[in-house]
Amino acid sequence: MFSKKDLLNLAALLKKELNNEMFEMLFRLNKSNKVEEFLHLIKLDYLKQSLSLNKDGKILIIGQSDVKVNQLLGIIKNYGLDKSRFEFVLEYAKAKTFNFRKLQYQDGYDLVMVGPMPHSCTDKDDYSSMIERLKQDDGFPPVIELGAKELKITKTNFKEKIEEAILQHII
Repeated sequence: MFSKKDLLNLAALLKKELNNEMFEMLFRLNKSNKVEEFLHLIKLDYLKQSLSLNKDGKILIIGQSDVKVNQLLGIIKNYGLDKSRFEFVLEYAKAKTFNFRKLQYQDGYDLVMVGPMPHSCTDKDDYSSMIERLKQDDGFPPVIELGAKELKITKTNFKEKIEEAILQHII
């Protein structure tokens, strides 16, 4: 057990450290969808009332798909989502040269949904694949992989993952 003096010193140290790293910490919590859990843990649930829960950022769907954009837009419409929020890059070759850097540390994107795409994309840097970079590197929006055992964009898994993203308040 710590003394009162030690707790006061720790509080001062935490205050300094948290002030310096607050945005990065909140960004990481948000990426793992744990901001609300964090606020509850520190007994500041009421703060989420001042946050906008109406998402309006872009949702990127990227990867090779045999499903047509119009079919995916039909699914989107069934959930009452604004189709203008969705950006589709459904060709393998275009996914390879897509500018993923435009997603990093930007408020404009709420989610990236990935299907089959090349491991060696333009912006993968030292990661084994672009998907791994999106999932592990700081500053990217949440990533949902489309497919069960392998990456594949189907109407069924797209619908399931849209539902999942809605239930998790990602979109």
